[in-house]
Amino acid sequence: MGYLLSTPEPGEMRAMTYASIARGADSLLYFRWCTCRFGAEEYWCGIIDHDTVLRRRYREAADVGRELKAIGPAILGTSVRIEAAVATGDQDNIDAHTTMHFELPGPEAVARTIHGRLLDKGYAVGCVHPSDDLAGIRLYFIPHWVIIDPAWMPNLKSFVEGGGTLVIGAHTATRNLDNQVVGDTLPGVLRDLVGATVEEYGRQNDPANHPLSLRAHRALISTTLWYEALKCESAEPLYVWRGRHLDGQPAVTVNRVGKGRVVYVGTYFDETVTDTLLPTLAEFASLKPLWMSAPGRSRGHRPRERGERSLVPRQSQRRRSGGPEDAGRD
Repeated sequence: MGYLLSTPEPGEMRAMTYASIARGADSLLYFRWCTCRFGAEEYWCGIIDHDTVLRRRYREAADVGRELKAIGPAILGTSVRIEAAVATGDQDNIDAHTTMHFELPGPEAVARTIHGRLLDKGYAVGCVHPSDDLAGIRLYFIPHWVIIDPAWMPNLKSFVEGGGTLVIGAHTATRNLDNQVVGDTLPGVLRDLVGATVEEYGRQNDPANHPLSLRAHRALISTTLWYEALKCESAEPLYVWRGRHLDGQPAVTVNRVGKGRVVYVGTYFDETVTDTLLPTLAEFASLKPLWMSAPGRSRGHRPRERGERSLVPRQSQRRRSGGPEDAGRD
């Protein structure tokens, strides 16, 4: 084995434990109890070392166990509150991307970017598959999934009609369940929901010499990976392209469906695109942050009948000064 992961420093194991609970875990398994003496992981530290002497990692695990025994009754039976969500966890889309990726970021990498920006800005965000129950979610991202199963469409349509805001990234719904390019006008099965079609698409291979930007009012967002020129049907343009032969053509559209909206973004999500669009998307979804913006913290809100439990484990390696939101009990 050519690599060895870092041994958790003091406090890291505890932070990872509470981060998992904050994001919905009801039980945890530390792998492993005793560091193995042979095999591929013989130097990968367990709770105790090869000689079975009880040292720092054992003491930290024991401390965490005592804490969980005390707070467990208040946590068990709760679930994580999610108001914004990102589509993740679809193996077909992960594999389909690898078959022809064009050196573009995969759906899971883009999902991490979107999730991270929402979390850093204080929104109650989680990861939800399009076939799952979308009740309670206000803002839902599907980031560049080339395969959209038609069986998911009633769930997505119901979500939007009920007042949800669905945000769909470029290059979505371009292949069928057999990983073959669809013969329909893009975005394929999503066309009616999106209310727009893709007139032209392309890889941005030389953005320095062939620059493109999204334009809305005076705001400009440079794009570097992918472009799609859109044609509105029932949708309206939210951003248009600036640059080259795309100048003035719709780049981001919004379509009213029932009580909700469908936003189609004709480029790839990166941190800049996500941060620029997020205020508008949050306004569409009536989405408010639950916490102050604090990058580096994994937070979770777990409601129950007699109140709510907020967990705010510190994960950043940088030391932070305390503040009002740090105060708490247990």
